[in-house]
Amino acid sequence: LLSLDTETQIDTQLYRLKQDTGAELALVTITTLNGEPIEYYANELFNEWGIGSKNEDNGVLFLIALEDRETRIEVGYGLESIITDGRAGRILDSEVIPNFRTGDYERGILAGISAIESYIRGGTTPSVVEENPLSDFMSISDTWMPVFFVMVFISIYLIGWMARTKSFWLGGVWGL
Repeated sequence: LLSLDTETQIDTQLYRLKQDTGAELALVTITTLNGEPIEYYANELFNEWGIGSKNEDNGVLFLIALEDRETRIEVGYGLESIITDGRAGRILDSEVIPNFRTGDYERGILAGISAIESYIRGGTTPSVVEENPLSDFMSISDTWMPVFFVMVFISIYLIGWMARTKSFWLGGVWGL
C-alpha cells in the first residue's frame, strides 16, 4: 500500500511522536481478516503486541484490512479520554475513508496518522458539542433554522386564518 518514501516518512513521524509524548502509534496493514470481526482482531493484536507503555496504556493501533475493506482505530485506556470512539470514527469518516474510496491509500493513511497525532499532541478531551451527534446537523442548519421557524409561524397563521373562513375548501379541508 505504501511507497518506500511514505514508509520512511511514517516511521519518522511515529518515532518523533513516541519521543515527544511517550504515546505509541502502530500502523498495521493486512490483506484479510479471514472472516474474523475487525473489532476482535484489532483488540487481540493490540494486546498481543503490547502497543504503548505498560504503565500508561497509551497506545493506538491503526488497522487496515485491504481486501475486507475495513479499518479500525483501537485505543489504549490511557488515551481513551483524548481519542474517544467518536473522534476515532470521525477520523476514519472524514480523513481516511474518502481517500480510500478514490484508491489513494497513501493519502488516507497519512491523513489518518496526522489526525491521530494532532489529537495526541493536543491532549484535549472532546467538548460536549464535539461528542454530540447532532452537532454536524446543527452546524449545517445554522442558516436554515431561522428560515424554518419563520415558515412554521407563517404556516400556523395561515392555517388558523383558513380555518376561520366560510369557504368549504379553505376552512374545511385546509383548516383541518
